[in-house]
Amino acid sequence: MMLYVIMQTFVIPGTISLSLLAGALYGSTKGFLLIACVSTVGSCCCYRMSSLLGRPVAKAIWKQKLDDFRSEVARRRNDLLSYIIFLRVTPILPNVFINVASPIVGVPLREFLLGTLIGCAPNNFMAAHAGDHLSDLDSLSDLYNPRMLMLGLTVGCIALLPVFVKHRHERAVTMLAQKLR
Repeated sequence: MMLYVIMQTFVIPGTISLSLLAGALYGSTKGFLLIACVSTVGSCCCYRMSSLLGRPVAKAIWKQKLDDFRSEVARRRNDLLSYIIFLRVTPILPNVFINVASPIVGVPLREFLLGTLIGCAPNNFMAAHAGDHLSDLDSLSDLYNPRMLMLGLTVGCIALLPVFVKHRHERAVTMLAQKLR
């Protein structure tokens, strides 16, 4: 799986194939855990490489996107983990951009690592599960049967649960503080 980390670090396409392979070789659960670890390590290596070398290249390619992302990160400074989880679960920004831009715009490594691990869980699980069931497939459309879509939605909701709980807790504390005034 060192190949996976290298591909993730240097933004080489094809990690989905390795994710499917991990699911096929190790099953859904062990494959998912392996993919979660190596994809997070690879993303963190990309983050670190970008923090050391990536600023000029990223600015040349994504000047406006970096400025927009920087302002969003600044606006959400007190809730960055939730924001990174949200970005990873949803297709709003490409993962490559998040990996490269995060250190440049000031996302701390801790929030980046945890947000990546939790937020990428739904996709990692779906890839491991698909790999585990490759021999059962008659066509690619079998990957998107209603049961798998519901399972993916459930895993995605579980990944977003910390975001929901934190916001609900903050709202309750605010309401309590207002009542006590």
